[in-house]
Amino acid sequence: MGGSSSGGSYSPRVGGGGSDSCDFSFETEIFGPVEEYVSQLSIGDVLSVELTPERAIGIFDTQSRQVGSIAGSNYIPRLVSCLQQDNHYVAEVIAINGSQIKIRVSRN
Repeated sequence: MGGSSSGGSYSPRVGGGGSDSCDFSFETEIFGPVEEYVSQLSIGDVLSVELTPERAIGIFDTQSRQVGSIAGSNYIPRLVSCLQQDNHYVAEVIAINGSQIKIRVSRN
């Protein structure tokens, strides 16, 4: 599985009445996709983003199966911190190219 290792793109949300460092979104690819589960994904599917017991950021389908994780993004420390503060995030599938699954992560 080839592919590039990009840090993703950052798009802060505008609005609200102040700076909320946990209100952000970015795009990246699912790292270590589990073929059995990602083969069932479609563009537009919404997955949950959660901290795993190993303190990794897991991506889970609607049946609570881990389909992969997020790695190599500059936003991991911030995302971990926000998840630890009980913020909830989702990952929307925005592109599929074989086993490369591009997602947009945003606060739910």
